Amino acid sequence: MSNWAPIVFGRTYEVDFRFIAIPVDLTAKEKNWLQQYILVTTRSPERLREDPPRWSVIKKDDICVVGVTCMAAAFSQDMTMDNKHRSLYLFVGYLSRSPFPELPPMDIEQFQPLYKYIGEKWNEKPYDTSRHEPILNQYQFTLSGLTKTLNSDDEYFSLNQTNSEIVRVWPEEENNRENLWQAASKAESVSLCLGLASKKDTLKSCPFLNIVAADVRQKEDLSKVISLETTIQGITATTITTGSTTVLQLSKPDENKLPVHVHNQHHNKTNNLKSNNSHNLGFLALILGLFGGGFIGEEFNIFGLFAGALIGLVVAILLVGAWFSKSDNQGKMMPHNNSEECRIAEVSQNKDKDMALKKKCNSHNISKEKSQENFWFDPLKWLPFWK
Repeated sequence: MSNWAPIVFGRTYEVDFRFIAIPVDLTAKEKNWLQQYILVTTRSPERLREDPPRWSVIKKDDICVVGVTCMAAAFSQDMTMDNKHRSLYLFVGYLSRSPFPELPPMDIEQFQPLYKYIGEKWNEKPYDTSRHEPILNQYQFTLSGLTKTLNSDDEYFSLNQTNSEIVRVWPEEENNRENLWQAASKAESVSLCLGLASKKDTLKSCPFLNIVAADVRQKEDLSKVISLETTIQGITATTITTGSTTVLQLSKPDENKLPVHVHNQHHNKTNNLKSNNSHNLGFLALILGLFGGGFIGEEFNIFGLFAGALIGLVVAILLVGAWFSKSDNQGKMMPHNNSEECRIAEVSQNKDKDMALKKKCNSHNISKEKSQENFWFDPLKWLPFWK
C-alpha cells in the first residue's frame, strides 16, 4: 500500500476549467508542467462519450502522477452538466513523491472518491475569484497496487523514455493497454496516455512520449519535430516545434544569391519619391509664376503689365517643360528596372558570370542616361535649384 494525494482538474456548474484539488506541496511550476499533460488528455472531448476512459501516467524527477480522463457521468448522477447544458468531463488522479510506489490498476472505482471535490466547488461563481483556489490535500490516500504481471512480448511494449523528438504509438487494443500499463509501472521515467482519439493529437504540443490512439493501425514511431520555413526578401524564418516547445530561427540573406531586382528595389523607391516631390513642386511654381507675373504688371503701368505677363508666361513654359522632362525621363528609366533579364536574373556564384551580368546592366543604365541628355527640351539644365 502506498500514499497518494488527489489531483482534480475540471469545470463546475458556472466556472471554467481549473485545478479543483492538488497536493499541498505542489509548486506553481509543477502545476503548469502537469497541466500541459492533462490538457492533451482532454482533446476531442466528444469522443469521451463513446470511447473507453483515457488513462495516463507521468513519472519525472520526484513526481509520479496517475489519472483518468472521462465523462462526469462515470462518477455522478446529478452534477454532470454545467449552466449552459454542456456535458462535463474531467481529469481525476493521484500524485506521489519519490520513491515511486507501484501503479494502481486501471480501476475507476479507486478514483470515484475524488469527485467529491467537484461537489465542494460546484456552486462557485465566476466573479468570486477568491474562492477559485484549489483545495489543498495531504498524502493520505492509499491505493492497491497491480497484481498482474507482464506476460507478452517485452520488445513490442518497450516504452520511449528519453527521446523527446518522437512519440511511440500503438493501436487501441485491450491487450496493449494492460501490457503498456505494466511496462510503465516498471519504468523510472515515462509518460504514457492510453485512449487518445487520433494520433494527430500526439504531434501538436504534446509532451507525452507514448500513446495509444484509436486510429493507429500498427506500432510506430512518429516524429514530433515540425519545421515550417518561410522566405521573404532573402531572409529565411524557420519555426521548429518539438512537443510543446517552439523555436524560431532567422537566417541572414546571402547577397550573392539575391535577385538583381531585390538589390535595385530601394533605389527605385528613392527615385520615385524624388520624382513625385518634383511634380508637386513644379505645379506649385507654375501657379506662382503666372500670378507673380500678373501682379508685377498691375503694380506699375500698362507697359509693366505686358512685361509682367510675358515674364509669367516664360516661367510657366520653363516649369511645364521641366515637369514633362522629369516625367519622360522617369518613364525612360523604368525599363531598366523592369527589364526581364535584369529583373529575374539570379546573381551567379560564378564570378565571371556575375561580372558579365553586372556590366550588361550597367551598360543598360548608361544608355538610358544618354537618352535623357538627348531629350529635345530639358530646362533642368538651366534651373539648378530645381534639381
